[in-house]
Amino acid sequence: MMNPIAAYYDGALKAAFSVFLFSGVVREQHIDGAKEFISRFKELEIDSMSVSQNQKDEMKKQWKQYLELYVQGVKDELKREKRLI
Repeated sequence: MMNPIAAYYDGALKAAFSVFLFSGVVREQHIDGAKEFISRFKELEIDSMSVSQNQKDEMKKQWKQYLELYVQGVKDELKREKRLI
């Protein structure tokens, strides 16, 4: 089962770390595009698994919830650091 707090803080922590690696700003639309790409890739990966369709659907649902919280953590941290436009 997904831990929503851990997903959010994992994203925020990685965004805070990345602030030290680059000096520019990030466009929110680029984060959203990356999120969409990752989501589609993960869905294809799940679809190729040898499990029931119900299990696949549940895995996709949990993945999307995790990804939404993770990305929100990234965005919030970048906003806090004034690096998100």
